[in-house]
Amino acid sequence: MKHNLHGDSEKLVIASSQDVEPFLKEAHQARADRGEHSRSKSEVFNLKMRIPEVVAMDWCKRNGIKFGDFLSDTSIIRRFVNDPDNQAFSHMPGRI
Repeated sequence: MKHNLHGDSEKLVIASSQDVEPFLKEAHQARADRGEHSRSKSEVFNLKMRIPEVVAMDWCKRNGIKFGDFLSDTSIIRRFVNDPDNQAFSHMPGRI
């Protein structure tokens, strides 16, 4: 992730950016490899998605959630993962 600082003597703006294309490609490939199967019963853990930090930070800001709370509260992470707007990053269909 890249941070750019802009400002003058009265205001400072921090703009964050990140290339999310690798995350999207990885998710697309994982869904293609998995096919129609949402989960394998033999798997203990199923990778649901990899989340770009800049996307999570923006989602938190839009939902009035502190980023630190996002990182530490699994119920907030579950809300993010199950949000239809974030399904492009999902490695498998379905909710968790």
